[in-house]
Amino acid sequence: MSSFSLPQINDNPDGGWGPSSSNFPSQFKFKDIPYAPYSKSDKLGHFADWNNPTNDGRQTNLGPSSAQGSRGGGPGRRGRDGQPAFGSGTASAFAYFHAEDESSFSLVDSKATAARRGGPMTRGRTPGRGGGGYGRGGNAQRTGRGGFSGGRGGGQRGGRRGWRDWEKTGRARESSVAISPDWAMLEEIEFHRLAKLRLEVDEPEDLQTYGRVYPYDKTYDRINTRTEKPLQLLDRIKYNPTTSDDPVIQSLAASDAATIYTTDVILSVLMCAPRSVYPWDIVIVREGNKLFFDKRDGGGPFDSVTVNENAADPPQDAQTVNPNNP
Repeated sequence: MSSFSLPQINDNPDGGWGPSSSNFPSQFKFKDIPYAPYSKSDKLGHFADWNNPTNDGRQTNLGPSSAQGSRGGGPGRRGRDGQPAFGSGTASAFAYFHAEDESSFSLVDSKATAARRGGPMTRGRTPGRGGGGYGRGGNAQRTGRGGFSGGRGGGQRGGRRGWRDWEKTGRARESSVAISPDWAMLEEIEFHRLAKLRLEVDEPEDLQTYGRVYPYDKTYDRINTRTEKPLQLLDRIKYNPTTSDDPVIQSLAASDAATIYTTDVILSVLMCAPRSVYPWDIVIVREGNKLFFDKRDGGGPFDSVTVNENAADPPQDAQTVNPNNP
């Protein structure tokens, strides 16, 4: 059976921490090990000083040129430099310099070019002293000594209407229905007229009450990285039928409670018409003296909630999936 023997432990006879300076084993004595100066404020991990300049101003390894002396002066200043503090400057002495690829390295010239003297070129007559220079239909602007220079489209910047308009893609929205050219137009209302329409009505009367409106939690509007609000999965069913298929409206129409019938979703689309950008259409069905505002099935602003509809840069419509061009 194998045995285990404890190694010899050399205690410190001085009663201090660590190995004793007078009781080192022979195999652990530091002998012929080079010593480099250090400072207590420097980081540990330096093993050798290969980049320290010698007394004659030469580098011991490839590094920055030291032809002007070891400390930024000429050869005459070498003798005037005092003795540096013990361990100072060792951080730069142990820095690594890679000079093999410096010959092929080049910098890009980033200096600003000198501006041309003189004013901008304008199409038309050249402005001079006391004369007038005219552009193509723009307002004249005073430039120099009594002269005028005209813009191309009016204004100071040449009449550009927008910033980088050529980069913005078109936001053409396709109509929800295909308009036939043989249709007869009965009435056309502009959006600015529609926004100013106002109708004085009597005080509304609640005939019947159905459903429930849940309160909105305003903490979702103040969510940031410090105040988080996890989303809750709610198992609720929202019914969104058209007006003619709504059983409540059918019962009201059977009792002749009103003349015009519509749902809340269709009415909200009508109210947001001056601000909406998505196409929509409403089917109006007349039965006797009753009008029913119906919607088409298959999505659209009636069955879904829009996202960033009125943004400054609204998203484009989703393209149809093409199996040959995914």
